[in-house]
Amino acid sequence: MEKQAVEKPAIRNLYSALGVEKYYEEHGAEYRNPHFSCIEALLKQNEHRLDYKKALDFCCGSGEVSQCLEALGYSDTVACDPYTHEAYERNIGKKMSSVFFQTGDPGEIRGAFFFNYFEFCDAPLSPGTIIPARPSVAGA
Repeated sequence: MEKQAVEKPAIRNLYSALGVEKYYEEHGAEYRNPHFSCIEALLKQNEHRLDYKKALDFCCGSGEVSQCLEALGYSDTVACDPYTHEAYERNIGKKMSSVFFQTGDPGEIRGAFFFNYFEFCDAPLSPGTIIPARPSVAGA
């Protein structure tokens, strides 16, 4: 008898069923963004028009953006997320910040960033949707 692939429920449905905090309490350590290939394509496609040299990977999940930027040669990425420390550190091999989410103090994410990427898993991305923005200053 042939095994059928078990389809994982969409994360947004699990958010609704469990709530965000409970979802990450149960699944945060193994979290992976299901849209990695789209993120990778977007970053590669827009490298010529965006400055990735100092990036803020906000709500970084398990570090898909940080991983893609590193592969493109950009290592000055600061990442933060309130829930996915274990997944990020296992995937990227670096620590990330959660101080902002706990205290509202930007801590180590304070400073000017030339590229901000806000990673949310509730909507699929399609290549070509990154819009360049002027540099921002976190914690200003």
